[in-house]
Amino acid sequence: MNTDVINTQFMAAVLAGNAQLVEKLLPRADPLDNNSFALQVAAQRGYAECVKLLIPVSDCKALNSAALKYAAEEGHAECVRALIPVSGPKWALNHALRLAAKNGHVECVADLIPVSDPQNNHNEALQLAVIGQHHACVEVLYPVSNVHEALSDLQTRMSATPEVWHSLHDMIEAKRIKAVLGATLGEHGAPRSRKI
Repeated sequence: MNTDVINTQFMAAVLAGNAQLVEKLLPRADPLDNNSFALQVAAQRGYAECVKLLIPVSDCKALNSAALKYAAEEGHAECVRALIPVSGPKWALNHALRLAAKNGHVECVADLIPVSDPQNNHNEALQLAVIGQHHACVEVLYPVSNVHEALSDLQTRMSATPEVWHSLHDMIEAKRIKAVLGATLGEHGAPRSRKI
């Protein structure tokens, strides 16, 4: 059988999440083809068994660890855990953390915190969790973030809706950091205006 046919069958097996067929075709297929596209697809779709089979024969850092970012964005925690040790550089891990926080995938956020920098880019992971009103992600990110900086940045960079500010107020209140909140938000959870 020619290589193109094998690779087509291989990609069809990956797309279907058929780990048994992936394993069977792997010795004759080219998993590095198209920047390890097979690994990216398996990670994005959450096919953890396929991901685990593909990691040793793929370039896990291809396209700046795209496979990890796809898995984090979609909330596939088992794939994220498998990909963390073979992914990098650190800024790519930070990006994966932000994607997981933005989409409310708390398990992925918790797995990525130890290997990334939650305070990167003005605590953007926390900001995205707040904007998305992902309370569980905020709770996980709160202890490792600079909350005051995140709140200040949200206030100055964005015109946050009252719903976002009320949600933020509720989350911060639950974590008992009223002092930081009071310095940044008004009495009713709305941003205080700044004098220039």
